[in-house]
Amino acid sequence: MDLIKFAKKVDVWAYPFSANHKSAYEFARQIGSPKLGSVNPNFAVSFEWLETPGPSRIFAEFANGSTWDINGEDKTCADLRYEFFEMAALAEEAAEEGEETAAAAKGPAGKKK
Repeated sequence: MDLIKFAKKVDVWAYPFSANHKSAYEFARQIGSPKLGSVNPNFAVSFEWLETPGPSRIFAEFANGSTWDINGEDKTCADLRYEFFEMAALAEEAAEEGEETAAAAKGPAGKKK
């Protein structure tokens, strides 16, 4: 759940009469839960019903600038959650590497080299 700190936003689009929209809708419902929102109050989730038939689409942005843009038609909600949190984990790793690089640049006892 702490990985949500490394996500900025998720946008979900789905056609309501498609047999495969349920996974995208459920993903949006779960990822937009108040519990996750309390961990990262700056995280935003938007959901939009498509007016014309088409595949569901999910787009996410993460703290390290990476994005995740996926056609959700053939994915289960569990698949979508797994892939989303894998991307968030990569953003966390990038943040930790950035902190280590900044600390190394300061040198011993926090003094700049």
